[in-house]
Amino acid sequence: MDTGSTSIHSAAINGDFSAVESLLHTDPKLASSIDADTRTPLHWVCVSGAQEIFRFLLSLPNTGSPDAVTLEKLDKADGFGNYHIDINAQDEGGWTPLMIAISAGYEDIYLTLLSIPSIDITLLNRGGQSILHFASSKSRIPAVEKILGSSEGKKLLRIKDRQGQLPIHRAAASGSLPITTMLLDAGSQLSAHDVAGWTALHHACSEGHGDVAVKLIQEGIDVDKTDQDGEVALKLCPRDGKCENYIRMSLPDSF
Repeated sequence: MDTGSTSIHSAAINGDFSAVESLLHTDPKLASSIDADTRTPLHWVCVSGAQEIFRFLLSLPNTGSPDAVTLEKLDKADGFGNYHIDINAQDEGGWTPLMIAISAGYEDIYLTLLSIPSIDITLLNRGGQSILHFASSKSRIPAVEKILGSSEGKKLLRIKDRQGQLPIHRAAASGSLPITTMLLDAGSQLSAHDVAGWTALHHACSEGHGDVAVKLIQEGIDVDKTDQDGEVALKLCPRDGKCENYIRMSLPDSF
């Protein structure tokens, strides 16, 4: 791998705008170069959260300051100007810059990427996970709202990863009641199970998220459904009894 390529990836992850700017002015093709992990500079910017570099990578060479970049200009740009950035590039694990930004929690970056017409939200990584899996797992409410606002995004509700988990399984495990509610309102399957036989209720109970469990039960999830070990969800609640007691007291007529 050439020195320039290695340098620009290092500069991107370290947030060194001056170095990135200098390298790209010398060789614009470095903007789409890949490193040993098959990651582009944009991947690493989404790891570091360096917004100035992010705007610069997406800007046209003649826009001047990165602050001058607008979505209107990006939409009109042919491959984002002479740099020809691939915003949908996948690394060796199948991760896109958008997946990384959502996972890392850089809201301005992932909302900008989601607003670009050419973004592909249907891509999956090697684990079979979509951006909705990451947004649900990490409780990224703005991302979930944006994703579910499109017909393509709603299709992700039914995508299972290699563990057989839907986004709602991840939302329940993380304890995000708002996202669990959003997924259900958008039409997520309620009683689907993963490879271990766990439903969203099993995940919520296992992590001690009583409020999420109550919501799932109120929506009609089967409380008697057993996993591969023959366990119902409530039996997976933490041993201190707080979660199970909360669920039973909140829904006395359900048991």
